[in-house]
Amino acid sequence: MLAGCPLIEIDDMEAIDPNDDIMVGEEGMFEFVLDEEDITQEDCWAVVTSFFEERGVVRQQLDSFDEFIQNTIQDIVDENANIVIESSSYGCDLNITQYQVHFGQIYLSKPTITESDGSASPISPHEARLRQLTYSAPLYVDMRKCVDSNPNETSNRRLTGHSSLSSTTEQYDKMFIGKIPIMLRSSFCILAGLEEADLHNLDECPYDQGGYFIVNGSEKVLIAQERTAANKVYVFAKAPPSPYKFVAEVKSATRKGFKLANSVSVRMLASHTNKGVSGQYIRINLPYIKQDIPIVVVFRAFGVLADSDILDHICYDKNDSLMLECMKPCIEEAFVIQDMEVALDFIGRRGIYVGVTQEKRIR
Repeated sequence: MLAGCPLIEIDDMEAIDPNDDIMVGEEGMFEFVLDEEDITQEDCWAVVTSFFEERGVVRQQLDSFDEFIQNTIQDIVDENANIVIESSSYGCDLNITQYQVHFGQIYLSKPTITESDGSASPISPHEARLRQLTYSAPLYVDMRKCVDSNPNETSNRRLTGHSSLSSTTEQYDKMFIGKIPIMLRSSFCILAGLEEADLHNLDECPYDQGGYFIVNGSEKVLIAQERTAANKVYVFAKAPPSPYKFVAEVKSATRKGFKLANSVSVRMLASHTNKGVSGQYIRINLPYIKQDIPIVVVFRAFGVLADSDILDHICYDKNDSLMLECMKPCIEEAFVIQDMEVALDFIGRRGIYVGVTQEKRIR
C-alpha cells in the first residue's frame, strides 16, 4: 500500500480510467500506483515555480519572524519567569529581605516613535528611512513584585520553605521593557494586508516583498542559515582514514524554550582500528564527557544491566545473527562493569570536571 494515494470505493468503478495502474486494497478498495517515470523534471520545476508565485521568496523569513513574536518570546519569558534577589544585613540579628519579580504576559504594540516632547505617534517604514530612525515597536510585560522581610529567621528555616513573617505584593500591568525592530510585511508591520493604492499613499513599492528591517534609517537583512534539524537521527558512512566506519548523530533540543541543543553521536569503529573478537566496538560521545563511552556502559548507567535486556533495546529481531555478532564485541568490552553506580562512576571519571569526589561524579 502506498500512503497518501487516493482510495476509490468499488461502487465508483465507472470513474476509474482503464489506462491507470491500480492495485487491489482492503475489502473492495483500490489504490492508484504512480510510476516514478510519470514525474518529470519539468513537473518538479512547475511545483517550485508555483510555490514562489504563491508564497514569494521571503515567506520563510516572514513566517520565522511571526513565530518568534507570537510564541518564542513568550516561551523565553516563561522559562525564566521568576527572579529572586536576597539582601541581608549582619548585626545582632540576621535580617533578610527577599525580592521576587515574576514576569507574565508579553504584549507588542504597533510600530511607534517617541518624539522629543515625549509624545508617541505611529511610524511608517518610509518615515523611518527619511528620518534615520529604527522601525520598531514597544514591548510590554505584566510584572508582579513581592518583597518578603524575615527578621530573626535563620538560613535553615528559610530552606525548609516556611512562610515569611511579612510580605508585600505589587502588580504592574503592561510595563515597558524595550523595543523590538519589526520586519517589513510581517504580521506586525503596518504594511501587512494593505492594497496597492494604500501602499502608494505610504510611499511604498507594492512589489517590495519585505523580509528586512530598518535600523537607523538603513535596511538590514538577516542572513538565513541552513542547519540540520533537531531531534532527528542522521547516519553517515565514513571513508578512510577516519577511525570510524559509521557515525549516527542527533541534536537533542526542547520543543519549547530557549536552551542550546545537546549533540550526541554513536560511532562504530572501522576495521583498521581496535577490534573485538568478531567485529568493531560501538562507542557513544556524550555532552560534557571528554572520551567516547562504550555503548553497553551507557545502558548500564541507565539501569539496564542484563545483556539480554540491552540487546532487546538494540536488536529488534533476536534471530538476526548478523546484528548479534556486531554487538558481541560491545558486550565483551563492558563485561567488567555490571553495576549501575560503577557505570556512572566510569562515565563521571571522563567528564570535564576533575578532582571531584565519587559521590559528585555519580550525581
